[in-house]
Amino acid sequence: KVFSPQVLREATDKFSSSNLISRGRRACVYRAKLPDEQQVVVKKTKLARDELLVISSASHFNIVGVTGYCFNRKENFLVLEYVPNGSLADHLFSNASTLAWSSRLRIAVQVSSALEFLHSYVEPSIIHGNVSSENILLDKSWNAKLAGFGSSRRSCVKRVGSHNFGLKADEVYRFGGLVMELVIGDRSSSKARQACEVIESGKEEMLGLVLDRRCGSNDATDKRAVLKLAEVGAWCMTKEAKERPTMVEVALALRQV
Repeated sequence: KVFSPQVLREATDKFSSSNLISRGRRACVYRAKLPDEQQVVVKKTKLARDELLVISSASHFNIVGVTGYCFNRKENFLVLEYVPNGSLADHLFSNASTLAWSSRLRIAVQVSSALEFLHSYVEPSIIHGNVSSENILLDKSWNAKLAGFGSSRRSCVKRVGSHNFGLKADEVYRFGGLVMELVIGDRSSSKARQACEVIESGKEEMLGLVLDRRCGSNDATDKRAVLKLAEVGAWCMTKEAKERPTMVEVALALRQV
């Protein structure tokens, strides 16, 4: 749907600072309410046209949906699905995090499903380009929605083989980093590497030293699921790109946890 600048200006209360969700180098994001009372997000970005071309072909339950757009000479806007519970980072790195292991596993499964779809079921395939906890949004039912497509690109049809493989392998690695953040509850790359080393060593009893203790659980089922989640994360972060799994393999492994 095409929106006029006037409608978006009114929907955001003239782009009021009280409606500002985030401001970055490339974009500003605002809460908005359309004339029909629908809540949406308005993203003001110079890359709106490029981003729209990518995400308009990526309709998936775990990818933030596009409601419409507004392009004119001065400013470009995307109108996106409103996702009320903020980003995964907001919750994962809060001192009062309440994300249980079951929720973290579900988020990992859902994000892997979104990336599997982009890599293997869209033609030409799409590289998200910025998989991070800040770009995973949580809806009212705590389902994960992949957002932040400003760095995304379609794989180059003319440069097949190693070029596209490398882009996808890099994205798998970044997803592995996200999984490790879910496991350890920390952004620290050194702690993520430590967790990978524990998995690679086979000393599973040592994993408790790096797990997020805010999720403390004595449930055997939880422990098995967390161990499997950590194993998948370590697999994705394998140093040699050619030894990393595809997102199809990752998604399948996580669904079987």
